[in-house]
Amino acid sequence: MRVVWILLLSAVISTASAHGAAGHLEADAQTVTLRFEYSVGEPMVDAETAVYDATGRLVQRGRTGPGGLFSFVPLAAGEWQVWAGDGLGHELRVPVTVDGAGQVTAEGRPTAVRLPPMLLLGLLLASVALNGLLLLRLRRRSPD
Repeated sequence: MRVVWILLLSAVISTASAHGAAGHLEADAQTVTLRFEYSVGEPMVDAETAVYDATGRLVQRGRTGPGGLFSFVPLAAGEWQVWAGDGLGHELRVPVTVDGAGQVTAEGRPTAVRLPPMLLLGLLLASVALNGLLLLRLRRRSPD
């Protein structure tokens, strides 16, 4: 039973720990490939993605593949925006600039995890409840 409590507590703590995300450019002459990853180096696999052109119009939707990779072909010069989100609070927007000669640059800014306030409150309440149950269990075992 003690192992179950330790596993539950570990799950709550690991869920609450915050880490960010980053995007890295891997471009060739035709295709722009971005590698999305968490700050610990783990790839953002199967994250939702969206590509916006220089006017802000959505031009492509997709998902990252194995290794957190996502590719698109920019059809014109300008600043494109590539967004990726894992649905768990990790979101990243990477501006990709394509100049008139077809040169590509990108800057992925690491972002901290953004958890919804109600989820944070739920995690806090679960932690308090688990700690209370653990305290009660320990008090029952200790001799008075």
